[in-house]
Amino acid sequence: ILFAFVAGLSIFFPGMLTHIARFFGIGRGTDLVLYGLIVSFLVYMATTYQRFRHMETTMTKLSRRVALDEVNRRQSPAAAARAIAAGTAPSESGSNGTATG
Repeated sequence: ILFAFVAGLSIFFPGMLTHIARFFGIGRGTDLVLYGLIVSFLVYMATTYQRFRHMETTMTKLSRRVALDEVNRRQSPAAAARAIAAGTAPSESGSNGTATG
């Protein structure tokens, strides 16, 4: 929001932006706006990447949880407990004990 406000002010007061740019060692005010835009875009890309990574991790955990719940729902509680304790993936079986596929 601050960047948009400064960019808007630079339209009405271009001399003020040039003075600010010279303070930072940049020749023109428009170059200062361009540099600010580049930095803002890079920050936006980095935060978006982090947000998507977090969302992907959350979705993976959720998918694993749903898969385990589905398997546990389809078999007896005792068989599910044994499979979890053994650290193996429980086998999927139908209601009559035969494998489904």
